[in-house]
Amino acid sequence: MKTIVSGCCLALGASLAFAESSFEPGLEASAHAVYDSAVGIDEVDQNSREGDSGKQWALRPSLAWASDAPLTLEAAYSYSALRYDTLRDYDTDIGDLSLSATYKSRAGDWRYRIDEVQADVAQADFMSMTLHSAGWGRLFAESRYLRVGLSHQDKRFDTLESRDATGLGLMTQGFWFFNAFQSHVFASVAVEDERAVSAAYSNRAWQAQTGLSHKGAAWNKETRWRLSLQYRSATYEPVTRSAEPYDAADDWLTAADPQVSVFTRQDTLVKARLNVEQSLLQGLFASMEAEYNNQVSNEPSADFDRYLVRLGLGYDF
Repeated sequence: MKTIVSGCCLALGASLAFAESSFEPGLEASAHAVYDSAVGIDEVDQNSREGDSGKQWALRPSLAWASDAPLTLEAAYSYSALRYDTLRDYDTDIGDLSLSATYKSRAGDWRYRIDEVQADVAQADFMSMTLHSAGWGRLFAESRYLRVGLSHQDKRFDTLESRDATGLGLMTQGFWFFNAFQSHVFASVAVEDERAVSAAYSNRAWQAQTGLSHKGAAWNKETRWRLSLQYRSATYEPVTRSAEPYDAADDWLTAADPQVSVFTRQDTLVKARLNVEQSLLQGLFASMEAEYNNQVSNEPSADFDRYLVRLGLGYDF
């Protein structure tokens, strides 16, 4: 928790200290009421199978080097806190300190970013992660944009060392802009390979996603609609599991060894999300988000349906 607070103060202080003409400080803040029909921690396949409401707030100070040079640098710190009304063991704090660099050339836009993430659960250290991502993107035919990216992550759990893992990811994404670049549709495909300390948590996955983002107006104020659909499939490494405990006293013919079997976990996830933002005043907006998750798995702890609703306000300084 100290790391999260320190990072937030550091990034906010930098935003204020370097507010010069060659720098562009920024600050985003939001607060939401939340309802989750199946509160859980996805990273460790832990789900309460219970619904609960709560409060969520977030803060993101940032500092970007804003000049006419082709190179752009940005430092940011994102902090979010989630507090449930009843299931307090699932309260979370997540901090993400990021540094990124973007270089624009005739060949396209080149980008590199590093994230240091710290997650706490129930006010206790839970997980940290280092994420490196690099990518290239280019605009074609004045309205189509292609992006490809490569990522590497290193996850470290404080009390579940068997889940410590490194992963590689490859992604390609395409955009088609219209409405004077105020709206777009997109489609993406990604593959991932994660290797954990325990083979039971090592997996290979692929996912496809598509969506629409549209900016319009309502009550003479700007409105932004976002709709996305995602499909993800993951196959885990085969592991050996024991069958039901065998009691030799029940078999008067032989004392056979307990039976074992090879288990291969398979997950599929279908996710739909709708987000609406309505401008109220300069910088102030109301937001509504609804999300539905249908995860099917032969691992009982990872098989569930879930829907989330968020209602709140945000401010972009």
